[in-house]
Order: sequence, then structure tokens, then C-alpha cells
Amino acid sequence: MWRYSAKSRIIVEFVSTILLSIAIHILVNFVLRQSPDFTIKMQNFLDIETRYLSANQSLPGYKAIEDAYNTARTKIEEPVESFFNKVMVVSYISFLPLFYGFQHLLNIIYASINKRIINAYSFLGLIDFLIFSIFFSNIMITYAKNLRGTWMDFPLLTNETRAMFYARHYMEDPMVSEDALWVICIVIMWIRVFYFLRYNEFMGKFIGIVERIFKEVLLFFVFYILQLIFFSLVSELCFRTALNYNTTFKAFKTLFYASLGDFSFDDIQKSEKGEYFGITFMIIFLVCNVGIILNIFIAVIAVLYDNYAENRNVFQMMETLKIRP
Repeated sequence: MWRYSAKSRIIVEFVSTILLSIAIHILVNFVLRQSPDFTIKMQNFLDIETRYLSANQSLPGYKAIEDAYNTARTKIEEPVESFFNKVMVVSYISFLPLFYGFQHLLNIIYASINKRIINAYSFLGLIDFLIFSIFFSNIMITYAKNLRGTWMDFPLLTNETRAMFYARHYMEDPMVSEDALWVICIVIMWIRVFYFLRYNEFMGKFIGIVERIFKEVLLFFVFYILQLIFFSLVSELCFRTALNYNTTFKAFKTLFYASLGDFSFDDIQKSEKGEYFGITFMIIFLVCNVGIILNIFIAVIAVLYDNYAENRNVFQMMETLKIRP
């Protein structure tokens, strides 16, 4: 793919990324939908199995415990195999995103042979490295941790046996949650899709403007967080008996929601400083945040967007020139 023209490479990568993202999203969604119900059923089976293995065979009730275990074993086989098959499909397709990382090796070789300059630390390169790391970690968890090498004994072990083997290790307390990794896989793939929109004639103009506004917005957001911390520290000192203000974290959370319009005077009116002090504090906070800071933020965004919008065609052209061979 790296041998073709720059425009062809972008089109091929965009189409392959969006198709692969849709496929992974659908497959992982199937797995995550089944995961809570499967976890509950598997945990119930493991509890019954533990009771069966620890039971004394000489006890009168041992036969009932054995029958309950056999019944539970029969019932759990179908959901275990169904969940295992879906996970394996996800693991198979997880090998495809690894090629996004491998292609950068080809680009480096191609650039070195033809004496061309290549940015090894570009944003796309970092995204592909992250994709490679996350999907490779997911594959290692599936095959090394949960299957423990049984995938190599496929002719000797049935699919049902491997499914139960996988399910037992899936239920162990993991250092890294597989469900969380699957969600991260989906998110990072869609980030790659949105990244390629910068090369579109229409979306590229907007993205170029947003990128240049981001620095100013980030500085404004830092100021917003700092003043929230200031008001949180003050409210913690003044309203120690109020449940929503007696710690810095609770005060920060309450005031953050208040700055977005979700606030109440009920809790703060009952403070030890008196009803009027609490109401006055909240009014001052709302005036500073809703009345001043947020309105200034909107005005800054509007002004910056108008300024950068004049050069939106230049920004889109600059992004296009970056992919020229």
C-alpha cells in the first residue's frame, strides 16, 4: 500500500479502517452484551462446583449435591461455548489491526532506500503503535492467560473442553480487565477513523480550525479547573457539616455540577455559618462561573473560530501536503 500514490494510500487506509472498526465494534458489542449474564451464570456454577468438591462423600446429602453439580454442568455448557466462540472470533479479527503497526516498518525501509524524510513520531504513528499494543495485549490475554496454550492442542481437545478451560480462567481476578481492553480497542479504532477525516476537503477545514483553537481552549479549561479548586477549598472550610461540601472532592463535584446548572440551596442553607452566608456564597460562585467565566469561554471560542475560519482552506491544504510522497 505504501508504494502507491499518497491519495490512494489515504483512501485505502480510511476504507480499511472504517470497515475494520465497524466489524470489531459489532463483534465486541455482542461479547459485552453477553458478558454480564455469562459472568453470573459461571460464578453460580463455580460456587456449586466448589461445594461439590469440598463435600464429604459419606454424608447423606452428597447425592443431592452431586446431582445439583451435574445439572449445573449441563446447563452451563451452552452459554460457555457460545461466549467462547464469540471471544475467539474477536481474537481472530484482532490480528488484522496489527498490520497498521507493521506498515510503519515498511514505510521506514522504503524511506531509507529512497533517501526520504519520514516522521516516525507523527500522531498517526503513535495511534498505530497504541493500536498494536492494545490489540496485541488482548491477544496475549486470550491465548496466553485464558487458554494457557490449549489452542495448540486443538486436535486433542474438543471445542467444549477448551471453552470451559477458557471460562475458568476468564473468571479469575485479572490484572487487566478484558472487557475494558475491548472497549479501548473500539475507541482507538474510531479515533483512527476520525483522524483520516482531516484529509477530506470539507471536514479537513473544520478539523484544522479545531486543532488551532485547542491550545487556547485548553488554557481556559485549566483556569476553569483552578478556580473550581479554589471555591472547593473555601467551601470545605466554611461548610464542614454539609454532606456535599465536607471534603474537597465532594465540594469540587458539587460545585462542578452547579457550574453546569445543577445546584440546590437546601444543603448549603443548613450550614453552621448561617442561611444567608451559604446562599451568598452560592450566588457569588454562580455569578463568577455561569455569568462571567462560561460566557467569556463562549465568546473566546466564537472569536477564535471566526479568525481561523478565514484561513480554513490553507489549513486543509497543509494537511494534504503532509501526505505527498
